[in-house]
Amino acid sequence: MNELGPQLQQSLSESTGRRTVPNVLVNGKSIGGGDDIEAMHVGGTLIESVKTLGGKRIVEMSRVE
Repeated sequence: MNELGPQLQQSLSESTGRRTVPNVLVNGKSIGGGDDIEAMHVGGTLIESVKTLGGKRIVEMSRVE
């Protein structure tokens, strides 16, 4: 365990409402942890979520199986 772990988790909790790692952020907004990202991928909503949150910064995306 990293000695900074508890402090990092507290900081994540304060800024995103989520203490778990990984904590995937797009433009500073948490879209979930590992299980959430996998569920969005399997459900086919991950790309659209990232495109929406990424705005004009996202030029191209495609799904890879």
